[in-house]
Amino acid sequence: IITYGDDKTLEALQKDPLLGKINAIKNGAVAVIPDNTPLAASCTPTPLSINYTIEEYLNLLGNACKNAK
Repeated sequence: IITYGDDKTLEALQKDPLLGKINAIKNGAVAVIPDNTPLAASCTPTPLSINYTIEEYLNLLGNACKNAK
């Protein structure tokens, strides 16, 4: 799951009675894109933004995938 938020977002999702039942959320397989960052701004890709943030984006997704089961 990919979402926007901050360092409290995953915990809030996990505590939600309905959303917390989703395996990806339960296991922490969530990529939280930090609000108000260049990465968040570049998530609507353009030819210029892809090169600027692709490594950060792939690392964020890779870390979330480590928790996928």
